[in-house]
Amino acid sequence: MRMSDVLAVNVDDGYVETQPGILNTELREYVARSGMWYAPDPASKDFCSIGGNVNTNAGGLCCVKYGVTRDAVLGLEVVMADGQITRLGRRTIKGVAGYDLAGLMVGSGGTLGIVTMARLRLRPMPAPATTAVAVLTMSLTQVELPQPSCPSSHQACLSSWIKKLFRL
Repeated sequence: MRMSDVLAVNVDDGYVETQPGILNTELREYVARSGMWYAPDPASKDFCSIGGNVNTNAGGLCCVKYGVTRDAVLGLEVVMADGQITRLGRRTIKGVAGYDLAGLMVGSGGTLGIVTMARLRLRPMPAPATTAVAVLTMSLTQVELPQPSCPSSHQACLSSWIKKLFRL
């Protein structure tokens, strides 16, 4: 038994309940069909499981902006050493009352209990990244680079900067 099922996706409250055996990439693809996104992205996301991510508090490139696995875990179902099954955490994004026992379990490597279900925070699907390439035929020391003020959109800022640079 691999325990790799998605149990529930709640788009309104922004979370998914899943078993720990599902691979990170499989979970991302599953929630993408609902227009949602699971942010933690360890380098091994194509072959690492959510349970492994929870046990190690995995990070990744997106952790700088969105946090590590602990920041995405809202709740856990855990089998304790004595065989007792307990649920920890919350269903809401904000949880400021009481101890964060689910957060304590994240990164414990299974020493405090075995995770059998994870409730993970989802975010709306982000806009695709914008990439620009410029080929310059002169040395940058010959060009006085403009300093445009950036509007709220990075794409608009980049467009403005390129227009000023090439005097378009």
